[in-house]
Amino acid sequence: MSSSPCVGGEIEPSKTQLAIDTGEGEVGPAAKTAEMTQKRERFSEPDLDTVKRIKVADDADHVDYDEFRNALLLGEADFTFTRAFATMFDRPITASEYGSAADLCSRYHEDDEVKFTSSMASLAAIPNVSNVLASLNCRILGQDVVPCQRFNSVSSKFEDCSFWPDVSDEFSLIIFNFPHTDQNGKASRLVRALFKQLRICVDDGRLPSDFTLEMRLREFNEREGGWTKHRAAYCHEEAAAESSFTPVGKYPDDLRRWQELGYEHTMTKRDAKIRGLTGSVWRWRPSNNKEG
Repeated sequence: MSSSPCVGGEIEPSKTQLAIDTGEGEVGPAAKTAEMTQKRERFSEPDLDTVKRIKVADDADHVDYDEFRNALLLGEADFTFTRAFATMFDRPITASEYGSAADLCSRYHEDDEVKFTSSMASLAAIPNVSNVLASLNCRILGQDVVPCQRFNSVSSKFEDCSFWPDVSDEFSLIIFNFPHTDQNGKASRLVRALFKQLRICVDDGRLPSDFTLEMRLREFNEREGGWTKHRAAYCHEEAAAESSFTPVGKYPDDLRRWQELGYEHTMTKRDAKIRGLTGSVWRWRPSNNKEG
């Protein structure tokens, strides 16, 4: 029996997926600006009263996004965080998920291709969402060619491409929420691999040396929801140090904030609720004193 996909970008990709570059090449700045303008004209504004209320209610201790010029979201699963984040962050967003387009359609849209296409089209129509990607594996981001699938708003289909250089940008912020795999105890390997791959991208110039990595990490014990401690053992501090990343902040749990803005993906593949469980928001930046 095949295992079900799970939260945090860890859906098993389709074995029949093609890993090829379509050869479309990069889109110039002028074209990107024109596309974003057209999308703004088509897009209906979000609930601004809710956005303003949450901004006012936020404490100074919570994360702020004013300093960042763009963002890459990893492991987005059902993309409801992307939609919520786009109401608070008005700069270009590239949203990605580990599972293939077929996986996403099956898990989150009950294999209804019409509903799936409509959902992806509405996501791509958000003015500041520059790219919607599937099949992006953060464990191989340091490779020269990183196969993925990009949603084409014209054809309303996902098309094969390579993250480098077709989609990539000099991201100033990368966000990965609640990373874990479909196997107990493997979250730490995923986190360690992410740090290593991002370090490669910094060292060869594909990522800025001052970019920020943000992760939301759960903190719970054996008495909460039947989970065991090793599920939360990300070993993120050790992984960051190994790849020469320096922590620049740890902030209180802000899950409620995003839920009020529409973040709905609060269940794991085992249907264990993460509502009510505590967590923290961590941020790192690459260190200049890389060893070795």
